[in-house]
Amino acid sequence: NATILGGVYSINPVETEKQSIEPLENKIHALEDETVTLSCNYESTATSNYLQWYRQYPGSRPEYLLMIFPTTKAVSHATPPFPHLNVTEQANIVNLTISSAAISDSALYYCALQPTVTENPATLKILLFKVTLYINNVYFRKRNH
Repeated sequence: NATILGGVYSINPVETEKQSIEPLENKIHALEDETVTLSCNYESTATSNYLQWYRQYPGSRPEYLLMIFPTTKAVSHATPPFPHLNVTEQANIVNLTISSAAISDSALYYCALQPTVTENPATLKILLFKVTLYINNVYFRKRNH
């Protein structure tokens, strides 16, 4: 099944032609001002890949945040960039780090695997998987726990 989300393809199940990506956690809860890391594990037989992160707010289209090219570790940011976001990749794990998380960082995040080289460009697929991040207000958490 393929669904189009604001021009981005979401494929379920997320495994096709020896390519897969999945989050290490589907839901993450954190407090304001904490550093939060969202992680996805990926596998691919493609000779090179781009690993991308997108964010989506309810009722809005997904927005591109940044990506990393694992072979060179080169990072490409959105324009304008999101200064409190960073991406790293190691041992088939791609991490999105959010520094000083704010309530506005609560959203649906997509980790995406896009092969850059395929035998047939017509078969190029973007694999997406979603992670939901919930940022709680520090004072709200203290009052209720």
